[in-house]
Amino acid sequence: MFGAKLPADFGRWCLDQAVGLAHTKPEIAEHLLLEAHRELKSRGVSEGLSMEILQGRVRGNAALQETLDQVLAPAPSREDDGPWRQHQAAYAAERERERRDLLKNFRSHERTLFENRAHPEVLHQLALVYFGEGPDADSGMLGADAIAITLGNSGAVDAALHGLRHCADRDDLPSARAVIRLARRKRESYISLPLLAGLLERQESSPKLVLEMDTSNLRTCVACLHCWEPHFAHPKGGNPAWYQAALDGRPEIVSEVAVLCATGALRSNGVISPRFWSFLGIQGNSPLARGAVLDLLRALPTRCNARQLDVLDELLWTGLRLGLRSELMKLASQRLSRKGLDVGQKVRWMGLGLICDPAGHAEILDEAVRANERLARHLARFLVHPEDGPSSIADPLRHVIQALDPPSLALIVGLIGPFFAPYKPVGFATVPWFLHRVIDWIGSRPSRSASQSLESLLDDPGLSEWRTLLSGRREAQRRLRRDFDYVHPTPEQVCETIKGGRPANACDLAELTHDTLQGLAHRIRTSNSNEWRQYWNEGKYGKASGPKVEDACRDALITALRPLLPESVTVEPEGQHVNRARSDFVVAAGRAMIPVEAKKNDHVDLWSAVADQLVAKYTLHPAPGGYGIYLVFWFGAERQRSRADGAKPANPPELERLLRESLSNDSARMVRVCVIDVCRPGSLA
Repeated sequence: MFGAKLPADFGRWCLDQAVGLAHTKPEIAEHLLLEAHRELKSRGVSEGLSMEILQGRVRGNAALQETLDQVLAPAPSREDDGPWRQHQAAYAAERERERRDLLKNFRSHERTLFENRAHPEVLHQLALVYFGEGPDADSGMLGADAIAITLGNSGAVDAALHGLRHCADRDDLPSARAVIRLARRKRESYISLPLLAGLLERQESSPKLVLEMDTSNLRTCVACLHCWEPHFAHPKGGNPAWYQAALDGRPEIVSEVAVLCATGALRSNGVISPRFWSFLGIQGNSPLARGAVLDLLRALPTRCNARQLDVLDELLWTGLRLGLRSELMKLASQRLSRKGLDVGQKVRWMGLGLICDPAGHAEILDEAVRANERLARHLARFLVHPEDGPSSIADPLRHVIQALDPPSLALIVGLIGPFFAPYKPVGFATVPWFLHRVIDWIGSRPSRSASQSLESLLDDPGLSEWRTLLSGRREAQRRLRRDFDYVHPTPEQVCETIKGGRPANACDLAELTHDTLQGLAHRIRTSNSNEWRQYWNEGKYGKASGPKVEDACRDALITALRPLLPESVTVEPEGQHVNRARSDFVVAAGRAMIPVEAKKNDHVDLWSAVADQLVAKYTLHPAPGGYGIYLVFWFGAERQRSRADGAKPANPPELERLLRESLSNDSARMVRVCVIDVCRPGSLA
């Protein structure tokens, strides 16, 4: 981390790693060896490391030994050393001249420094020295020590520190808004760095300073920190003590100024201070944090560049974390109605709609983004943002997407997946990993909608590279759903079923009905009661003249089927299902219900009805549990309707086989096919 202190044994660790990687990763080993030598050279003494240890550990490794020899070898003398030494001498002389001029200048301002009325430019020069940017910057000293080394004279040092420490007490400080206006023009107030240096000096001796400070001055101090925190300062970590005291004691002032600074940076295409995001994290779900997020969202321009879109991503996810769904959706409606809104913003606000209201926004997002790589990549950047956002919000917000229903998750994969390879990340390295997890989330749901979502993704030609992964997740989801759907019967139900009573569940009822239909089909073909006549019209002399209409065949079958089932099982024509769909008849026992779709073998929808009617419409009802039976009356090969590819079965077993093969693996597990031969026994089928 920036400003963090390296551990005392860092050099020894680098040496150990270099030796361990010397044979497998020589380039990395060489780099680590140089780091170990640099650490030893800069510290003089490094814990667990000395020049003797360094040389001893690399002895025997030719590559590392050669690298170390080159580092330790004296610089070759060159004929042109003279100009270089002259340059170094001139540089040192220039720095010394600057130091003397600085001392002379500061001594001439000692009185005004003690009286706290020194010119801001003088204070700015002192602050640069304080933060390690003075003539003696090479010394690495900071703070009061840097002031002492540079000025030397004790009187000048005391005056300089006094002037810095009391900057916050001056009555001529610029307002916070003035500081922000300058920052928007990439300009800095001379008083900014002196204020920050003085506050650092006083925070130990005057911990209540900011609590007693004039409101206007405190606003200016906060603005300076958010707009111009010196990048060359080396904080010990966390917030400065004075700023933390302001956060704890006067958070409303910090919040107001932080939003003003962030707004200024946002509108001028600047970088929002990390302390703004830290402030949102510290405040948690407080009204201050919620208000700050909404205020900054309202400040976004109509057309955003890449940096501003990243800010939008962060703000939207932070708003979701803070529970601002209704407020965000109102903003989304307002933004999407704006003319000239850039496509990046549009996609993000529509993506937010998918998260907050899938039913109302899934179709809108699909129409806008489908098959458009540019928009799909914008959507990917928004959805993947929690994984690498500045406020590290991945874990608490992962459930936001994970909680979406399977069709919404499938929509995300369908929109983004065609432009990212599953095992060859391009562009955003985290996007394929994100899509892997979305597919896993779909596969972890034991619902019918999850099964259908995976099937739809497998049928998407744009996801051909994802087919292997999708196929594996589909098979795993089928097993999960099979186990989940199965209802274990109670001992009483098992006993009742064994005794020929009510089936224990939909699965048992489907098997019972299918077995009974097969028994009935066998009886029609083998009995001497001419049951097959019930399905034919009669002509002269009682001869069969042609098949009856489908409803009449169904009624005849129901009449024959009812006595063969247990009393607890009922058979009723035209079963009512979801979306007002009706099957030819249903077999029911308690809450379990099995739809049966019946067709003659010459029906125009013979080959499509099993998927388009039975599976797609009737088995969606909760009572069937996905089970159903497709029944076909066989009236002879001459009446058989051909399949779309020209296939024309010649007998009932062949028709039954082709119909079973037309089912998907998932449907084949739940749907039974039964072909009943109602031709006159002994006739040519």
